[in-house]
Amino acid sequence: MPRLTLTIGACLLLWAGSGCSSGNRGSLDLNSDEEAIVHVGMAYRDAYNALKRAPKGPEDLKPYLKKYGDPDKVLISPNDGQHYHIVWGVVPSRPTKGAQAQRFLAYEESGKDGMRYAVDIKLKVYHLSNEEFNRSISQ
Repeated sequence: MPRLTLTIGACLLLWAGSGCSSGNRGSLDLNSDEEAIVHVGMAYRDAYNALKRAPKGPEDLKPYLKKYGDPDKVLISPNDGQHYHIVWGVVPSRPTKGAQAQRFLAYEESGKDGMRYAVDIKLKVYHLSNEEFNRSISQ
């Protein structure tokens, strides 16, 4: 009987674990454009943690971008070829009401084919039409 219980327990454990390894990993599957903008957000967060203040400009951010490549290139969207628009002075751990009103930490200046990428302070990536983007930032 103990062997049967052990076998059933092992089967249940394998069955439960198989649900965790499904092909749909949600936000863990980033395309290269999404990954690029997330790197900017992660570097911003790293800079904030190291400096004990929000980054004030690209020079504050560049040392923390190095792990993702050439900082000058990481600041440029591979999607539209322009510098990301970064909202400087945002405190990632405790955003002010003004920062909360600013929905995104960084976004593409123009995007491509009427769509643009943006990332918020929680590092969630959005792929929005220009209309959706304009509605989001005007709220």
